[in-house]
Amino acid sequence: MSITEIKKMLRTLIQYEDSTITHVIPGLIELVYSKGSQGFQLTTLVDGNVSPYNDIDSASEALYIKSHKRRKSLIRFSSFMGFTNLINIM
Repeated sequence: MSITEIKKMLRTLIQYEDSTITHVIPGLIELVYSKGSQGFQLTTLVDGNVSPYNDIDSASEALYIKSHKRRKSLIRFSSFMGFTNLINIM
């Protein structure tokens, strides 16, 4: 997901301020918009770390960075596993 798409998603959350909408990337993060504080809350599911963000720009940047770090880790692991499988076949 690009930073532009993330910002669009966050703007949509603000429009539904009478509801609580939670976005979850399983095993990674949870994002909630709080109508009370008029800010975003990003929770890292692995360690339970909660980070508040008061604006779309800072929240989207944090979400982008955290989601892409996870993707890079998975790609590295997949590449490593593919190499291991190749050795086992030979």
